Amino acid sequence: MNEKTVEVDFTYAKNALFVRQTLAAAFCVPLGQEFTWDSLSAMACDAACAAQPSRMTVAGLSNLAVSLPDEAAMFRGFLRDIQKRLPSLIVHIVLHD
Repeated sequence: MNEKTVEVDFTYAKNALFVRQTLAAAFCVPLGQEFTWDSLSAMACDAACAAQPSRMTVAGLSNLAVSLPDEAAMFRGFLRDIQKRLPSLIVHIVLHD
């Protein structure tokens, strides 16, 4: 059984670049480019399907929702997309550090 865990921490997110590069780095997507949510979602979902992680831990989502609400909404959409492609993926949202 695969026990790979993907960790994403948005605690200190202050701009869209940080959010998108954090997500890209978590899924081992090369950083040397500019990401739209469509392209990033496709690449990260493809990488996740190839790696088959069993868990994903997300920290700082409440901070992200306050400081960058549009990015938080797009990330929630990403979570829906990845759950469709990897229904066995367990997503943990850290509420308090």
